[in-house]
Amino acid sequence: MKKRLWSAILSLCLLLTMVPTVAFAAEDDEAANTISLADATETSGTSTTIEDIYHNKWTVTTAENCITMEQRDNKITATLDNGVLTVAGTGAMPVLNDSTDAVSGTQIQTYPWAGWKGSVKKIVIGDGITGIGSKSFIAWGNVTEVELGKDVETIGAGALAQLTDCTQFTVSENNPYLESDDDVLYSKGKVKLYYYPCAKSDVADLTVPDSVTELGYNAICRNASLKTISFAGDNALHFGFGSLFGNTALTTVNLGRANVTFDTMIFSNDAALKVVYCETSEIKAEVNKMIGDSGSGAIALLEGGQYNQQDENGYIYAVDSEGAIISGYHGDATELVIPAELGGKAVTTIASDAFSNLDGNRKITKVTIPASVKVIESYAFVGYKDASKPDSVLTDVTILGTDVEVGTMAFARHTNLRIDMTAVENLNAEKNAFYRVAKIIVAKANQENLRTALAENDSLEQTTRVYVDTDQNNNFYWHYVNGKWAVAFSGSASLTDKQGLNYTVNYAVDGTKVTATAKITGYKKPEGSAAKELIIPKTLPFTSADGNEAQATVVALEGLRGQSDQHVRNGIKTLTIKADLAQMATTFVYWDDLETVNVVGNVKKLSNCFGGGNSLKKAYFGNQDNIVLGSAVFGNNPSLDVIDLSGVKNVEMISEPGYDNRITNFYGTGNTMVYVANESVYQTINKVTFASTIESDNGKVVTKSGFDNKHNIVAVTNGVTFVDKPTSNNALAIPTKTGYTFDGWYSSSNFDEETKLTDNNHPVTGTTYYAKWTEKATPAIAIKATPSTLTGGGSVELTVSGVPTEGQLAVTCDNDIKVNEKDGKYTAALPNETKDYTFKADYTGTNLYNNASDTCVVSVTYKGSSHHSSSSSSSITSNTVSASTASNGKVALDKSTAKKGDTVTVTVTPDAGYQLDKLTVTDAKGKTVDVTDKGNGKFSFVMPEGKVTVTPTFSKIEDVKPSKNGFDDVASSDWFADAVKYVADKGLMNGTDDNQFSPSASTTRGMLMTVLARYAGEDTTGGATWYEKSMAWAKAKGVSDGTNPNANITREQLVTMMYRYAGSPKADEKLDSFSDAASVSTYAASAMQWAVANGIVNGSNGKLNPQGSATRAQVAAILHRFVENVAKTTK
Repeated sequence: MKKRLWSAILSLCLLLTMVPTVAFAAEDDEAANTISLADATETSGTSTTIEDIYHNKWTVTTAENCITMEQRDNKITATLDNGVLTVAGTGAMPVLNDSTDAVSGTQIQTYPWAGWKGSVKKIVIGDGITGIGSKSFIAWGNVTEVELGKDVETIGAGALAQLTDCTQFTVSENNPYLESDDDVLYSKGKVKLYYYPCAKSDVADLTVPDSVTELGYNAICRNASLKTISFAGDNALHFGFGSLFGNTALTTVNLGRANVTFDTMIFSNDAALKVVYCETSEIKAEVNKMIGDSGSGAIALLEGGQYNQQDENGYIYAVDSEGAIISGYHGDATELVIPAELGGKAVTTIASDAFSNLDGNRKITKVTIPASVKVIESYAFVGYKDASKPDSVLTDVTILGTDVEVGTMAFARHTNLRIDMTAVENLNAEKNAFYRVAKIIVAKANQENLRTALAENDSLEQTTRVYVDTDQNNNFYWHYVNGKWAVAFSGSASLTDKQGLNYTVNYAVDGTKVTATAKITGYKKPEGSAAKELIIPKTLPFTSADGNEAQATVVALEGLRGQSDQHVRNGIKTLTIKADLAQMATTFVYWDDLETVNVVGNVKKLSNCFGGGNSLKKAYFGNQDNIVLGSAVFGNNPSLDVIDLSGVKNVEMISEPGYDNRITNFYGTGNTMVYVANESVYQTINKVTFASTIESDNGKVVTKSGFDNKHNIVAVTNGVTFVDKPTSNNALAIPTKTGYTFDGWYSSSNFDEETKLTDNNHPVTGTTYYAKWTEKATPAIAIKATPSTLTGGGSVELTVSGVPTEGQLAVTCDNDIKVNEKDGKYTAALPNETKDYTFKADYTGTNLYNNASDTCVVSVTYKGSSHHSSSSSSSITSNTVSASTASNGKVALDKSTAKKGDTVTVTVTPDAGYQLDKLTVTDAKGKTVDVTDKGNGKFSFVMPEGKVTVTPTFSKIEDVKPSKNGFDDVASSDWFADAVKYVADKGLMNGTDDNQFSPSASTTRGMLMTVLARYAGEDTTGGATWYEKSMAWAKAKGVSDGTNPNANITREQLVTMMYRYAGSPKADEKLDSFSDAASVSTYAASAMQWAVANGIVNGSNGKLNPQGSATRAQVAAILHRFVENVAKTTK
């Protein structure tokens, strides 16, 4: 019980410490959210195991106020006594957290002593300890003093950072690696400044020693006393991550060196910082960018510059030898023409936040930026940084400079903003510089150059429209979509199709996406045409202004009617409506030649249609859920024989103005056979009335009598349609229904036998008939194989039970195994090969029975030849199992000899900093033996004949380098170039090395599992193999069964995994257009249909090639389409 309690507590500890939060802020609350070994007092004296980032196992033993960690020769003991935490032992502390900030890293977990955080006032690292692990004591806010012993050589990132109460660091005089001076921790010789005490208060103006060339992680941070920090000397200087972070009183930094490099977050949370003086223009530019990104509001100047000046118009500015920098505005103008000169210097820069919401400048509507300005820094004109705030009133900006740099979010969040950049010739725009900007105007001569610059760092959204100055008043613009520039425009056209339909098209083109609607306005049969059928299609063709042919969706009909005194006589006898329409009103009225109407499309409402022609005989409706029938539908058609509404689930009848609020559908018809889907529809149309039957009851329409029961016949089909359309009003048609047998027409809804229509050809006028159905039985088909297992192959007999005497039975087997049938018995011969064979019984039903099937599996185990001695001895010889010596790791075997068929377990332990690259087992003849990965460094294999040798190889764990946007083996002209860049930028696929993508190389199943797991946000690092975590995720999510991770993935396997990731949506796309569609495996058919329908797979030369291996280039292209077209809406 104690062990289980301890395991649960440790698991909760790890989960709580992995919650992502904002960098640095996470460290303040660590104590409140951490459960450590020390908290679990009832587990005192127990042990558990934890793993460092190099996958070394450490045994952790807890006792009262004492924790011991052991791994090989390393033994670390931590004790707590009266507020003093002492770490003693030998070797380096483990590295449990290698992140460079508070929210990222390969592995993030706390140290076992984290529960003591609030109780510790002093930390003592004793002699014998050689290294302090990263983040070991970060943000232990109550620690006031740190003492380091003589053997400490390495200090991991953030190990002693953000100790907000700390006033001093001391180091043993005998330590050859570290030293302390004036309470500050340095490397020996003061080359690296590790930590300046956060609570040190006796210095306001700090000068860092000339010898220092590096500031470590959070080196000088969270100090409330420092006002200036100065660096002098000629040495190069590197600022580590957050090295000047959060110094609340700091106003000035003097970078007095000409060779300075920076990590990130250097000036973050330095709320009082005003100016950073720099030695060179290059350093000044880089610092200004960092300041802008941090949002501190400070500026960088060259040495000797002056800041915080204000002119009479309210501009806040600073000057140095390079020019003037505007850092704010306190005026009240609504339209600004920014001056080209301030303080006798040309205005060259608009600093971060100069005109953002931070200065309350929401009233500014128009800004002109002079040609002298070369740099517009991050957030310079940003709208509210809080995206939930209302949009600004800034609508017009004109940039007059020819060469301009624009920082991150400089003009972001102004959804009504128009920026005139017709003067700009060269642009360097950072990410989201123009985020949500409505419109950008560029000069025609510079459009290619500027579009490239705008797209290079994703500086704008696809909603931003880029107009060329000569076209800005037209509906022609560019925008950036899915990594490419797309042209967009709109237009209209009036056309006539080959049938004689007149129509108008309104369209909008956006890159490759075309949105177009068509309205049919009239019809005139072409001269000389003998056509007897008119089709109202779903779409009609047109050609857009750029010369491309496209299709417009038909959405409305007009001008297709005659008049009471001018009937239409055009020879059209059949009308087929395929278009999906919201309404058809006053159409095809007084068409005298019209005999048949087919409403195939989904038409929502009909009003005053198909009436007055006197010739209409048949009207058919396709399958749809709902239809509204308004007044005067099918009116005045005395020859109407059949109205088939059997495919419509719900019918609504309404009255309309102009018909005295009468429901007058079907008036004037007689002796009509009306088929409806269900009783509800029948009751609805039964209220159709003639004018003579309408009465008024206080303004309310009242039905005196129902549908013209005296002269019409209604047939309720109970939800089915017809294979062959009903054509006669003298005979009831025979319907069909899947899974049911038709038992006849009855004139009673309860199917009394005496009401059955015995002769379908003589229905009685004025009677309603109901279709009766009997559900077909589904036979319980069962197939059984005898025997169900075989060693060495052989014959099996198949027995199928539950088969009705009617119908047909077929028995088949996979793997090209032939099944023989004789006298009702089924047999098959299976080869001597280790494999599972699936037999399937398929029953094809009759009018009484549904189709049914069942399967069974026969497992065959390979049987090799055996040789026995003349003495017929039954003994089996044991053979040697040995492991070859390998560098950088160890191998342990659970047995040194084994008999054939025995299972041998191998335990592999890499040295620190190494990982298992490959484990090979070979038999006495040099053949490779199959190995099973059991996880956690354990593998197993089945002993073959003769001795075996186990050979491990280990490789060094290298830092993972991010993929480059481009690779030496991917040319910009390659068809897959954009896709490779996309997947590399998104971190979905890496290169095979720094410079190579290997587009023609094959991809394994494990690789795709890893790619999809990464896209789902899973941490795929760690595990006994590189794919272990991805494989486990894929199995848990149903994306894959997790088998054969090292096998090359086929194209159909690729789309199947993606299809399952997307939730296995419905797929109706047919594959008939591909010549090899039949070669798609049954399990992959729906996935391939879905992939083709969504444009994920396009095929090549009319083929899908489903069994072909997918190259890395093909995988990149398919992933690109998948993420953009499907996964964004699923994830």
